[in-house]
Amino acid sequence: MPVTLQYEPKRIPHFLEKTLTLTVGKSRSFHFLDHQGDEVQCYINDVSLVDVWEDVENQLRDPKYTQGISPAEVQQIKSHFYKVLEENCPRDMRYVCLEYECNKEIDLQFYSKQYLQSRPKKQKGCSGCIGVCSKPSHPFGAHHLPLKSCVLQTAVPPDTSKIPAELFLYFEEADVREETFC
Repeated sequence: MPVTLQYEPKRIPHFLEKTLTLTVGKSRSFHFLDHQGDEVQCYINDVSLVDVWEDVENQLRDPKYTQGISPAEVQQIKSHFYKVLEENCPRDMRYVCLEYECNKEIDLQFYSKQYLQSRPKKQKGCSGCIGVCSKPSHPFGAHHLPLKSCVLQTAVPPDTSKIPAELFLYFEEADVREETFC
């Protein structure tokens, strides 16, 4: 009896290194040639600053996140998490979030120029890693294309208006692959 294996779609990175300036509260469009030479049109619909501390504190107050955990454990988790967060995004700083749409089904990965030109920071004793994710505000953008979002993992002051950035790479998703063995 033959056995068929179905492999999950694979995300394939393609490096781009396209310089852009992001402006808080402003939209913009740009294009680039993909790895096959096809033009890809992209629209940044929104650039905003996110107070990740406020978001985290609201989440940790929600009983569904702490259900089944003792108050002492919750306090220990908060304490450790806040130490890691402080090293990545101090309380008075913000993360940059952008919502975008493209005429091709790809995911964009942006970095601030500041991040790309920096050296790794020494940790101050609290080991941990933090990743901030975002969800688009609507399923489709102003151009009726799927709306996506991403967060630049660089802390900026709350009065930041312009962010020199780079569209560092994009990901395309390869088709699901099947293999049959006899």
